[in-house]
Formats: sequence, C-alpha cells, structure tokens
Amino acid sequence: TQSGQSVDSEDRDQNAEVEALLGGINNQLILEHLGLHLEKVTRNNVSAFTEEGQTDLYQLKFKLRNPSELLGFLQKLDRDDVASNPALADQIAAIMTDFETYLLEYAQVADPDDEELNLYVHLGTIMPELDRIGIATPQTAELVTAAEHIGHRTFGEYLSAQKQNLLPSQRGEFGPAIWVIDITPALLAQKWDDALNFLENLSKRPEGGDFARTLKTHLLACIEQARGILAGTVGDYPFPEEYRARFESFRETLSQAKQRLERLEIVG
Repeated sequence: TQSGQSVDSEDRDQNAEVEALLGGINNQLILEHLGLHLEKVTRNNVSAFTEEGQTDLYQLKFKLRNPSELLGFLQKLDRDDVASNPALADQIAAIMTDFETYLLEYAQVADPDDEELNLYVHLGTIMPELDRIGIATPQTAELVTAAEHIGHRTFGEYLSAQKQNLLPSQRGEFGPAIWVIDITPALLAQKWDDALNFLENLSKRPEGGDFARTLKTHLLACIEQARGILAGTVGDYPFPEEYRARFESFRETLSQAKQRLERLEIVG
C-alpha cells in the first residue's frame, strides 16, 4: 500500500503481527538455536492510516549472526528427531522458508556487503543439512547455487545465463543442446553468437573465472549433444534436400561455436 492511501484491516494488523513474531518466546528460542536474528525494518514508501493517524508499516529482515551456530544445530539433528517433534520441524521449516525467500529476493536487488557475502558463502554447507534431516524446502537447491554465485559476485551473470537458457535444467538437459530442434539456421546462429558473447564477457572478469570455466565446459558438451541429435535425425528420416541443407548449416554453426570456445582464454 503506497503512502497516503488507506488500508484494509489485514494490512493494519501487519505491524502487530511483526511485533508478535519478534516477541514470541518460541520464535526467539528457535532463532537463537539457528543462529538467526530478526530485525524490524520499515517498508519503503509504505504506510497505513490508523485511529492514531498515519503510521509506517514494517517487515522482518533476517540476519545470520553466526553461520557455525546454525550448521552445528542442524548437524546435531537427524530425521528421527524431526519426526518425533513435528512442532519443532514445522517451526524450523517455516523460518527457513521465509529466510530462503528473503535471501533470493534480496540478492536480486542489492549488492551484498562483506557480512552478507559471508552469510551466502556458508549457505552451501547449511542448506544440505536441511535436506538430510528432511525439512529442506523446494528452493533449497536454488539457494545453494545462488549463494555460490553471490559469494563470487557473479549472481547477475547467473541470472542472465538462466534467462538465456544456458544452464542445465533439473532434468539434466542443457538448453543449447536442443536449440537445433525446430529452429531456422539464422536464429540458431544468433542464439549461439549471443551465448558466446555472454561467455566471452564473463571470462574477462577476474571474479567470473570459475563460472566461465563451468559454462565453457557445459557449452562444449552441449555442442556434442546437439551434433548427436542432428546425426540421429538425418539418419532416421528421408528428409528432402532442402532440410538436409538446413542441417548442414546447423552443423557449420556448431563447428564455428566450438572453435570460438576452444580459442577462449579465461582471466580469473
């Protein structure tokens, strides 16, 4: 709700809910064990009208005071502990879901400071423990990957690679490998040119070295997979000559892309 506008009862109760979460004994104890801290922060440009007049609305911001505390607490638990205490499991899961959501949203709009970078770096060891004890959330894997890129200051490039479909899917497919399916020669050439331009720019950044090497390896593997798709397609069906010429154009694009990749030098 923007400043100067009235709000409904649910919005007017938001601050009370925030205060209740901050003051709840159970929440405080769990957060302490998890090494987490909640801060009340003002929502930007948002306020509400109450009987007392206009007031700011608040939201909660997570801080990880000591990553080793959270890791140590989780390492002491096993699936039987969680199964025998559903209330504890539910509260931990709810807190971690909110924590993960906050981190993923925050990472897309902010440049983390050194303290926050330290937090993200530790997530690679913390989040697998949630999976081990059976309370990982659907976005745990996404957060671990994001944390690695945030720690190396390549999160923006990671998001760009996702948007260009350059990264493997959860099914193990690698986007560029299947570009040869149902595409024109000109569009295939453009997509590969865009992908390689992206990688070349990434490879020039010292902090982008690890990501660039990983992406280069994936793209080379993808070219071989695409060649296999073309070989199987041409061999299985009696395509007209015009289609065979199209496939030959595809092969040439893949060959040129491979040559560019093999010549690429990575700085970091």
